[in-house]
Amino acid sequence: MANQAETAVRDALPPPSGPLPDPRLPLALLAQIGGVVETTMGPRGWRHPDVTTARWLRYLVSVGYEPADVERLILDHANPDDHRSDDAEDPSDTDAG
Repeated sequence: MANQAETAVRDALPPPSGPLPDPRLPLALLAQIGGVVETTMGPRGWRHPDVTTARWLRYLVSVGYEPADVERLILDHANPDDHRSDDAEDPSDTDAG
């Protein structure tokens, strides 16, 4: 049984009309990822944004997306510490061994 995100992505995509040309494939994949990310956020993600919402918006801005006013508010109020990747190394951590 498909979950809500899978169903939303499947419903949002037109039926394939043949293979995509190579240059369009990354954009098609990004559209699918975006559909999943934004569906899993749901309406609450925009009303009460969390770290995931801010990170997603920062990524979109980094690839040229122009945020709407409400998205700009989310970015402006995001905690700067949330910009660091979860697996980024903490510079304050030192290994004494």
